[in-house]
Amino acid sequence: MSVRESIRSLPGRLEKKFSKKREASSLIYEDVDGVRAHRSSDDTKTDTNERSLTTGIPDGSILVVGSVNMDYISLVRSHAELNRHVLAKSLIKMPGGHGLNQAIACIRMSHYRPDEPLAPDRPLTPHDIDLSVKIVAMVGESGGQEQTIRNKLRSHGIDITHLGRVDDDTGSAHISVDPFGHSKVESYPGANSYLRPENIPDFHPPPDLVLVQLEIPVDTAQRVVEMARAQNPPVPVIFNPAPDSVEVPEDLWEVDHVIMNAGRADVHCEGRKERKLGPGKAAQNMGAGSRSPEEYWEDCEHFHELGARCVVITLGQNGAIASVREKARKNRPRKMYSGALVAPSPSKTRDTTGASDAFIGAYAVEILRQMKCHEEEDISRAMEMGIKAGGLTISDIGSMESIPWRLDVLETDFDGVDNSGE
Repeated sequence: MSVRESIRSLPGRLEKKFSKKREASSLIYEDVDGVRAHRSSDDTKTDTNERSLTTGIPDGSILVVGSVNMDYISLVRSHAELNRHVLAKSLIKMPGGHGLNQAIACIRMSHYRPDEPLAPDRPLTPHDIDLSVKIVAMVGESGGQEQTIRNKLRSHGIDITHLGRVDDDTGSAHISVDPFGHSKVESYPGANSYLRPENIPDFHPPPDLVLVQLEIPVDTAQRVVEMARAQNPPVPVIFNPAPDSVEVPEDLWEVDHVIMNAGRADVHCEGRKERKLGPGKAAQNMGAGSRSPEEYWEDCEHFHELGARCVVITLGQNGAIASVREKARKNRPRKMYSGALVAPSPSKTRDTTGASDAFIGAYAVEILRQMKCHEEEDISRAMEMGIKAGGLTISDIGSMESIPWRLDVLETDFDGVDNSGE
């Protein structure tokens, strides 16, 4: 079954979640020359390469190596203080984990929702890419969650050939969310800790882009980066150093794209800032709400020195900043700021846990689209797509179910991309 056919078979209840966000009757699609055109339904029956040849849509592939969890989400009136007990209003269970979420985000950000009036027969646009996603991960045989996870990935058309299983529990995350969307997260690695370097398949054929995080063993992530670097030409890697508690070896920073939130940047750079500001003063000067976007550019330079070509730091409601070393500028960094000036109001923020994964998926798809269409790399555009996706994600409960589809993001109001650089 093709990716598109898998997506078309998703349960209707999932596809109605965002139906109120737009009026489908107002949609107008045009091809590259501005002429209305409709795709034949027979196109959906061909494989990826054939579709690319017959429709002109570039095909691409993303390999995601990361965690797969079951999320247990408790909705609480307020978070428990130390040594206190609170009752949850409700409990929601759904698949999650950085690896699974980012894989699903890549699929949704490169495809239109199955219940769109013209999908999959809508006309082509110059912004299309026919994307396939493969995940390498581990699930546990115990606890009964394995089939739920497999079904969720399979329904999105994600290749689960290398979704292994071990005699242990599937990884889990226990998340509490208050009425303001603020969350507390504790995770147990479970089966994720069994994903070893020898479980990573050979790159035959190599993917176009690799995503990796740190909810799996660090040496496994190192192996993935090493394999990507060894290809000819090297495969670009997007590295997400989450969670914050994991220490990152220096060789993992030597990748094309590093994407992290402000909290991770604060944790990694705290020692360096304490030496500059004095003992005990670094913590009070850190945090996405207490530091200006410009202050994080100094952190970007630090990560450049460790080997990262492009560093993106997400700043929550303040948007994101990026710094890119460009060959044309003799490896001098070009700094960019994308401000989320049209952001969801606090009253619409229901759960922030999946925003980073949605950002990364949207960013990855846009970077790959630019590569396959032979366009000049535009990090600002990729950040804009990421901010839109993250902003929509926080308006619903659950890190995975709340990830938007491509049209949701394309139709979201957005303003305030500052492309100024140094």
